[in-house]
Amino acid sequence: MFYFVKKLNFKKKVVLEAPHILRSMCNDLSPKRYQEFINFLDYFMMQEFDIKRHQIPWLNPHCKSEDWKTFIGLMRLIVAKYWRNWEQQHFRHTKH
Repeated sequence: MFYFVKKLNFKKKVVLEAPHILRSMCNDLSPKRYQEFINFLDYFMMQEFDIKRHQIPWLNPHCKSEDWKTFIGLMRLIVAKYWRNWEQQHFRHTKH
């Protein structure tokens, strides 16, 4: 049995929603902690995936490639999801 799936163009939708998804995923963080987490994600991606600082679109205003911006934005979302899951599994949050 064959299934035919119509190919949809989600590129524009993903570009617009990735930062919002990331922010809502970290809604329990204060603005300062959120910025520290975002900086950590960027540093982690630069170290682990050998991405140079000038290749990160939000750190380099001269980056023009929309495909690269989409890819890096989704990569940031994936790394954030991984770290948030790891944090929830390994740290117990206590309320004082």
